[in-house]
Amino acid sequence: MDEVADSRSVDEVADYVVRELGYTEVSPSDESYQTEYSNMRASFLLQYRPELLEDLTEPQRPQQWDEKSVMEFMKQIEQRTEAARAVPKAEFDIDFHLYRKTGREFQMSISIEKIVLYVPQDSTNGTS
Repeated sequence: MDEVADSRSVDEVADYVVRELGYTEVSPSDESYQTEYSNMRASFLLQYRPELLEDLTEPQRPQQWDEKSVMEFMKQIEQRTEAARAVPKAEFDIDFHLYRKTGREFQMSISIEKIVLYVPQDSTNGTS
């Protein structure tokens, strides 16, 4: 018989990461937090709310992968990403949390976004 693990809320997972695994939450004023927050917010906006970018459509992949075509493609991606970053937080925001664990020879990070609006929800409870 297959057993299915009990589902956990995102808050419970975040608590576990801190309490049991020894991670600490990174301050929103930390530069690495701000960079990851900005990147994740732009990525989520591009994926889940692209209509907020109005006329900036998805860049078309080049027919040929010569230097000029690739540079133009990358320019379009950067323009779209910057437009996503410029969308006001009042129109689109995320509940981002960054956790870090540092040892003598390592540093590990876990990023958690807590707004479930963007994650497709399964209506089953894991049992059949």
